[in-house]
Amino acid sequence: MNLKTLRSIFISAVILLLLFILIFGVTFGILFIIANFIFVVFLYFISRKLGNKWWRIIQRTALVAYGLFFVSFGAVQIMLMLEAGREIPDDIDYAVILGAGLKGEELSETLKSRLEAGAEYLQKHPEVPVIVSGGQGEGEDIPESTAMFRYLSAHGISEDRITEENQSTTTWENLHNSKALLESIGGADEKILIITSDYHVFRARLTGEQLGLDCSGLAGESGFFIKINYMIREYFAVVKTIFIGGE
Repeated sequence: MNLKTLRSIFISAVILLLLFILIFGVTFGILFIIANFIFVVFLYFISRKLGNKWWRIIQRTALVAYGLFFVSFGAVQIMLMLEAGREIPDDIDYAVILGAGLKGEELSETLKSRLEAGAEYLQKHPEVPVIVSGGQGEGEDIPESTAMFRYLSAHGISEDRITEENQSTTTWENLHNSKALLESIGGADEKILIITSDYHVFRARLTGEQLGLDCSGLAGESGFFIKINYMIREYFAVVKTIFIGGE
């Protein structure tokens, strides 16, 4: 490949990335694409120096590492998709809906999709009580659990079925604090349904199992671009949860 062709490819790629940034903003997925583009360019320039022994070693090491990364990345993406489509057991005792951000008191699209899935399930299973789990973060005027309580009660779920957990800010805290609530009412050994986003079900269930919960997951449907962006980010969160733990 001559220098002129390489320059054309580079300019086209930069323009495409800028268009993505203009349309979608600077998201984790965009940064991931940029990082991979830079790495591929790096590998190309190394390949032009293969007359040097050390450059050959660097290139081979980088290629092996890159290959292992993409194999593991692909494996995690498959697990995320399979887990989101898994059937829900019939013998659920408690549901836990995980929070996902507010703008003031307004539900984020992600949280709304989780609540839609949760409300539909709870309407079909009137015997199942639910914990709504989410604290108050930056830019939020009320705890997420309060907004979730309001949504469910407005959609026909009896208020005496809903318990608020309003201190958590992470997935681990969501489930750790919800487990403590369940223990206080004698339900820690029951079968738990974790209701969260499609891309998040695998990690949420994994975290729940690490905490000793007997749990399954129910996926709220995310928009296409939200799903793609967060599925990329989930890879790193899943790896951390597997090797370090969710805390």
